[in-house]
Amino acid sequence: LGRMEIDPLRARRDDHIGGDLKVESVLGQGATSRVLRVRRGSDDRSYALKCSLGEDHDPRLCQEAAVLRRLHEGEDGASGRARNIVRLVEERTIAGRTCLLLTLAGEHTLHRELATDGVVSLDYAMRYGEQLFEALEALEDQGIVHRDLKPANVGVGTAFKGKKQLTVFDFSLAGAPLTELEVGTSAYRDPFLRLRGVWD
Repeated sequence: LGRMEIDPLRARRDDHIGGDLKVESVLGQGATSRVLRVRRGSDDRSYALKCSLGEDHDPRLCQEAAVLRRLHEGEDGASGRARNIVRLVEERTIAGRTCLLLTLAGEHTLHRELATDGVVSLDYAMRYGEQLFEALEALEDQGIVHRDLKPANVGVGTAFKGKKQLTVFDFSLAGAPLTELEVGTSAYRDPFLRLRGVWD
């Protein structure tokens, strides 16, 4: 008898899922998905695997995939406007669950860096600011609103020549109607949204 496929929500370190993915760690879990760090056998590279918690959350993951495809369509990755935004590698179904295989956003989040190291230097503040504005410009070009931009949804990694680079991730709310004003993290929401009645 063939072995049953392991549910990504139950997978542990060193488990093999989806045929060619080896679980390295759990990166996090939110209201709609669990995210694993996995290594793909075909290229021996690490990725983030975002797994739906249930069928009712599948549409949100599918919307996120569509948003990321739109952002990176026709880009070469290294010099594109959306280079500071996580990339979709592929959509998969593993053990009946909708999953997104994504590039890693970094070694840790900006939230963790600020909590561990405190306020960044002026040099890094300028660099991080430029990278975030570039990501926002790429979103603006496509008419996409992230809806939950905060330090916990920004990864920090090492890019070309050892320089730190920010990468925006978690586009699970990008497809929410603009009239839904309560989505996202309240501490980072525009306090005047209610007066305008629509996310703008």
